[in-house]
Amino acid sequence: MFPEASTESEVKELLIAETITMMEDAKEFSKAIQLCSILESYYSELDDSAQISDILRIRSGLIARAPQGETAYSFFYLGFWGSGYPKNFQNVQMIARGEELERLEDFQESVLEWFPNAKLILNSDAIPEDVKKGQEQNIQIFPVKPKPFHGDVHGLRQFEHRKKFSKSSGIENASVEEKTFITVDSLPGVSTHVKIGHVTTVTRQPIEVALESIKAKNEEIKKTVKTILTSNGDNGHLGMLLQGTIDARVNGGLKMYEDAFLGDQSKIPSELQKQLKKVIRDQIPILEKALVLHGKNISSSLLPLHKNLLEMFEKMKTEITTKYGQGEAWELPVRRRCLRKIRDPEELSIESSSSSELRKSEQGKSKTRPVSWMESTHNIALSAYGGSEQSLSERGRRRRSKTNRMVQPTSWLAKKSLRP
Repeated sequence: MFPEASTESEVKELLIAETITMMEDAKEFSKAIQLCSILESYYSELDDSAQISDILRIRSGLIARAPQGETAYSFFYLGFWGSGYPKNFQNVQMIARGEELERLEDFQESVLEWFPNAKLILNSDAIPEDVKKGQEQNIQIFPVKPKPFHGDVHGLRQFEHRKKFSKSSGIENASVEEKTFITVDSLPGVSTHVKIGHVTTVTRQPIEVALESIKAKNEEIKKTVKTILTSNGDNGHLGMLLQGTIDARVNGGLKMYEDAFLGDQSKIPSELQKQLKKVIRDQIPILEKALVLHGKNISSSLLPLHKNLLEMFEKMKTEITTKYGQGEAWELPVRRRCLRKIRDPEELSIESSSSSELRKSEQGKSKTRPVSWMESTHNIALSAYGGSEQSLSERGRRRRSKTNRMVQPTSWLAKKSLRP
């Protein structure tokens, strides 16, 4: 694959370099940045300052392009049911990664273009045996969410789908069916779709759903507060969270859970009731600190709303602490800011960007943009690990043409041979 490489280290170097390019194309910036660190360590061992300089430029460019927070890719379950498909698709279940923020309807439409005669199944119910053995083509598609697991060191392998159902009205009767899908390979990979190897189904009881709901709300408020303090996040989103949590007129508030699970006639086990009381009282310190932050960043037009929230919260706090005691203390994260002025990336000096001498020395000089991943033009001298004198881009970092050896990541169902 790399005829210019004469040692295993050189092959590994070029493989990592090409992988970085592919990860960048797939917008998997965090993984590309990690791989850059590997090359940086390798070049540091060789004391190759030119290569270190180049890989640091690449790494900084990837960091600059990486989105703040998680990239909102869409993931979907695909079930090909029936014997009307080619054998490699008959009764096969898959997880597919869609585009960023891709809608379910758009994904369904793109799948049906490949199978125009297939019948679309819109629910996530179990498929009857007669459908699996039938001659028709049936496609079951519904959205799933990644379920990060500490063992998935090379990508995502666990995904979940939650479906609410209720025997009668009221949250005390609202259960959730939770399906977990474990794939045979991880995403992202060489393909945007992978087969499912194992499926588990668990039914969450109403009290468990209530506990998870309050815990998730507490974590969402904490995360929003941290975002505001560390990266000047949207204070408006925090306001909506506070209003939806404090104002009982919006979605029922905590009283809805108390009436359903903590009443005198409730048959909920005492241990689960204790857990529910704890998450309820722990929400009070979180709301209190979040309101302080919200008041500091609110516009004058929204001051009446904030004042109303404060009044409702004081009543809520008194009722909760009287019945369940004090919640676990929660301190606001320390506001951490970067005050150093970001230097012009084209400046060569490592001195302070406020230096007037530096600005004067740069005046009149023709500036060039930083050397990119594919555009390194300087020749790298022969390194201690051998090889010919050439730039790293010439050593394999350039993208190979479609007729060359490089294998591009295959999009899902991208081969004509897969058509029915």
